[in-house]
Amino acid sequence: MQTTIKNNKPKQVNEGKKPSLLRQIVDKVDSMDEGEKKLVLLTLMQDEFSAKYRMLDNEIASSKEIMDEKKINSLVTATRKEIYEQKIRS
Repeated sequence: MQTTIKNNKPKQVNEGKKPSLLRQIVDKVDSMDEGEKKLVLLTLMQDEFSAKYRMLDNEIASSKEIMDEKKINSLVTATRKEIYEQKIRS
């Protein structure tokens, strides 16, 4: 009869390993005061809003339909309303 012994490999410990990127971001934000946290959030939201406005500009520019000022205003108003609602929720 032959007996085999299983190799019990020790589990690797994350010693010396950097924390995840998300953990690093959270740690950095946790060390900030409230004003700095709001500034970071507004900066992130500004990038998002800028992208939405660029998309709208491109949509209007590539449209074969001629839009009158009233239709453009309603489109801009709807977009601003959506952005405002997102701002309130966050």
